[in-house]
Amino acid sequence: MSITGTPVTTETLPVSVSNMKEHLRITHTEDDGYIEALTLAAAEACENFQSRKYMQAGKVLKLDEFPEDGVIRPPWAPLIQVDSIQYVDTDGATHAVDSGDYDVDTESEPGRITPAFNESWPATRPEINAVTINYQAGYATADEVPDAVKHAIKLLVGHYYEHRESASEVKLQEISQGIQSLLGPTRVF
Repeated sequence: MSITGTPVTTETLPVSVSNMKEHLRITHTEDDGYIEALTLAAAEACENFQSRKYMQAGKVLKLDEFPEDGVIRPPWAPLIQVDSIQYVDTDGATHAVDSGDYDVDTESEPGRITPAFNESWPATRPEINAVTINYQAGYATADEVPDAVKHAIKLLVGHYYEHRESASEVKLQEISQGIQSLLGPTRVF
């Protein structure tokens, strides 16, 4: 299984630089670029820990074959929609699965994709990445991102900003426990 997709960008930050500066109690503008870079890094670290996308982004999931149990579970939550499913048939030709031939569960986390009633996944050629699923995951706006996530990002940026070196008197374990307690309850496995 391989996963690719849209990275977090400054346009899609779940916490704005101005909100981050307010949290850090910074009024000058000299560090704005640095704070923005730290916010990007912290948001990405939190997304990876939770297996979530905070802002809506396109993702690509590649599988060697359709799952035997018929259920595809895209690894990033929340699942918004499936844009397309393509596969390489046994003769080596690439086809698209008709959207009426599968159902998408956006209520469960992680979301699920299954064959529609009385349908089954087609046979694929036994090769690497024979199935490609393009989908959208994340929240539509920063306002929909849970407050616990925003606070975890702020804590991490605060730590990064104050402790710019790899060695510090502050125990990283304390920072990690605080962030895990905020992100853990909604972590997707």
